[in-house]
Amino acid sequence: MAWLKYNKKWIYGLCIGLVLGGFAVLYSYLSWESVHMPLLRFSAPDEQANYVFSKLFAEQSTLSYPEPLLEVSQHFVHTRSMTASHGEVKPVGFLGFSLIYGALAKVFSVSAIPFFTPILSVLTTLFFYAALKRIFNKKIAFLSSVLLLIQPAYWYYSSRALMPNILFLDLLIVGLSLLVIASPTDRKEQYIKRLFPLKIMLFGLSGFFIALSLTVRLSESLWVGTLLFLWGLIYIRRLTVWRVLSFILGFAIPIAVLLFYNYSLYGNILSSGYKLLDADSSTQAITHAVSIVQHGQLGNLFDAMKDVIRPYMPLLLPFGYRPDIFWNNGWNYIVQFFWWFTIPTVAGIVLLLRNQVIHIVNRHVPHQLWYLFVWVGVTFWLLMFYGSWKLTDNINGQITLGVSYVRYWLPSYVMALPFIAMLFVWLFEKGRNSILRRSVVITLLGVMMVMSTQTVLLGGQESLSDNKQQLHNAQGKAQAVFGYTETEAVIFSERSDKLFFPERRVAGSFAEFPEINLIVTLIQNAPVYYYGLWNPETAAYVSSKYFEPSGIRWEYVATVAPREHLYRLVRISQ
Repeated sequence: MAWLKYNKKWIYGLCIGLVLGGFAVLYSYLSWESVHMPLLRFSAPDEQANYVFSKLFAEQSTLSYPEPLLEVSQHFVHTRSMTASHGEVKPVGFLGFSLIYGALAKVFSVSAIPFFTPILSVLTTLFFYAALKRIFNKKIAFLSSVLLLIQPAYWYYSSRALMPNILFLDLLIVGLSLLVIASPTDRKEQYIKRLFPLKIMLFGLSGFFIALSLTVRLSESLWVGTLLFLWGLIYIRRLTVWRVLSFILGFAIPIAVLLFYNYSLYGNILSSGYKLLDADSSTQAITHAVSIVQHGQLGNLFDAMKDVIRPYMPLLLPFGYRPDIFWNNGWNYIVQFFWWFTIPTVAGIVLLLRNQVIHIVNRHVPHQLWYLFVWVGVTFWLLMFYGSWKLTDNINGQITLGVSYVRYWLPSYVMALPFIAMLFVWLFEKGRNSILRRSVVITLLGVMMVMSTQTVLLGGQESLSDNKQQLHNAQGKAQAVFGYTETEAVIFSERSDKLFFPERRVAGSFAEFPEINLIVTLIQNAPVYYYGLWNPETAAYVSSKYFEPSGIRWEYVATVAPREHLYRLVRISQ
């Protein structure tokens, strides 16, 4: 019997491994397409920039590179997802992404970078299961992990392998799962000596992975920090000094690395490529407040503290609160878009509140209720933080998987899965007509799988199949433009920089062409082109109104794609 039991576990583990391996291949759909194309391209500027800097760190252990034209272009010649200062091009943000994947690429090779995210996302489901098993039970945890694999937003962004949001979420799930596993469920547990070293190590690893996730998206630190604070309040009587110190040490290592690279790249440990936080003003305000305390001028301390807080206000509500946009986005992307997940989520929450509240409270083990409260809090925070931002990701204004709201609200989608699993387990097990109920559950799971597959793979604009077609189209456009332009050329465009970088230098073009002031100098150092939707008549008007007064005109070169044209800037002979 022991032999049979051992073999059942081995076969069960093998089946799980095969399923996870199959999903890793499925998630690698776009990555395989990218690496097999003549030009390695990704679907968004952020992805392209993350790959470039990950590769740079893997090969040269640096996160910046010199650009000779930066000085003459007033540090303007770079892609949208990069910034520049002191003659070097640098990441705008997401330093942790490039550091993590660059370090992994040192071990597994640069060619493996597009496959790190699909593999990590699949492995994350194991940690997701381990944590939920402690909060709910094995059945709910297992079904939640299955639902995670087919959740459309998670599936989609696991396939968009160079986007930072999915890496942040995966690392956070790993870190929080380790924290849940290590957390004592019984006061007596902390006195079991044989578990002591393991618990200490798990707390350290938990802090390390949570901090690692924040190096990828530091903007999420407020709600993650609040989550950790609440957890600490719940378990404060069951923690030991060694566990807390281990967590702090593990947490401090990635943060110290991030602060070091912030200082080396931007000149201030609190700075980044984003301008949400005015690090200089923050530092000056803190210094001023300390000086007031030192000199005993406490009457001015209140005003000084307001100056300290003011630079951080954009981190709380960076886009303000606009009710019309807020409620519209919440309805479209939290409720309506994934309705086949939303409906069973609501039903599962009702089931939890109806059948389990009294039972849980009476037994003084309110883990599931705490989980519900945390999910509501996280969802509310993410809605408030991003909901009033009017995005222009999609020119047609369509609700698609590629719109940024979907990836910003990934934590809410993922945290809701146990409520669906709770409903399905209840339907599967309760009632006399078990065959009918189990058939209903299996049918519902099948419908959810079909709906998710349709949305992710074949769901029209910005689905994975559409992304694949766009990548192939980008190849043709880029190669055509390369045939018309010199290697040292600079190409200005509104949104097409990702097509030509890094084989060509690129820069952004804006309405009213304010960049004309720097082009007068730039054109003396490199060939300059414009690529975009300007037809010859519009181009002639733009040339005469904006450029010819400065001694430069547009010269038609070629029509690269329908409605997309290439023009060269030439100096007018005096």
